[in-house]
Amino acid sequence: MNLDVESSWNAIQITTDAMQGAAANEDWEQVMELAARRHQDLMEHFKRFPVGPDNAEYYRERINDMLRNEQELQNLAQDARKQVMRAAIANNQNHRAVGAYLKTAVR
Repeated sequence: MNLDVESSWNAIQITTDAMQGAAANEDWEQVMELAARRHQDLMEHFKRFPVGPDNAEYYRERINDMLRNEQELQNLAQDARKQVMRAAIANNQNHRAVGAYLKTAVR
């Protein structure tokens, strides 16, 4: 396999790893920036190194790994959304409780 293909794919994997780190730290803005960069890098990679009979096995393994990583990222994002929703519900309940208290305090 051509070393240029390896270098290009490794750069994509480094970005993927950085995305996972940012997601684990709940830095979603960084995740989005890295995702945009990785998308562009993937487009350029496959434009330069298209899939063919000579490298199909190479890509099969790497793309399977990438898809597993994507699922992990999606799971982290889904968990974060759930946390945000729980916090929003708690905030709304607290807001209503304060409003009710203020109404009774005025009487």
